[in-house]
Parts: sequence; structure tokens; C-alpha cells
Amino acid sequence: MSVEVKVRVPLGLWAKLRDEIRRRYGKLKGNVSKALLEAVQLWLENPQVKSERGKVKNEGSFFISDVEREAFRAFALYKVSKAKFDPSKFRGYSYSELRDAWERLKRKLGFKTH
Repeated sequence: MSVEVKVRVPLGLWAKLRDEIRRRYGKLKGNVSKALLEAVQLWLENPQVKSERGKVKNEGSFFISDVEREAFRAFALYKVSKAKFDPSKFRGYSYSELRDAWERLKRKLGFKTH
């Protein structure tokens, strides 16, 4: 037994979903339902994404030090290069201190580092 559901999906989200279905399954026809059922099942099983109004309830948290916060500002927001680096704009931290903190922060967030 099953239920038919009609849902409005924003065009951008639909395009991403359509492309991912083609990438994973090779074709769109017949696989949209399969992908959506898989997504609903994963959503129900994963407490990380289950919540009211789309907010994550059980999201992990970790400590970010002052130097890591400044490193984020320097490299993610301002895209500072060594040549244009001014320590007075980043609480007096040196370029190498910020670069080391930036690598630590990326590891904490799960990004691959060089």
C-alpha cells in the first residue's frame, strides 16, 4: 500500500536533484521516486536533520579559539594573501599563526587539508 504525494519543489532544487539522480542512477525516468523514497527514509533515520522548521536539533558543536576565529576572518572572508597581510587587522596575530589556526579549523570542520 502506498500514498501519492504532490509537492512543489523550487526550480533550482529540482535541477540539483535531477542532475544527482542522473549521476547516481544513469537516467531520470523511474528513478525520481526511488531517490525521493531514499531521501525520506534517510531523513527519518537521521536525528541530525530531523526537527521543526528545518533547524538542526542535535548539531555537533566544538570550541573555536580566538586565533581560529581570526583565521576564518582572514582566509575565508577577506581572502588575505601573505603579501597583503596586515597583523593590525587581525588582533596582532602573525600570518603563520593564522595559517596554522586555519588548517586546524578546516580539520575540525572535516575539510581535507594539504
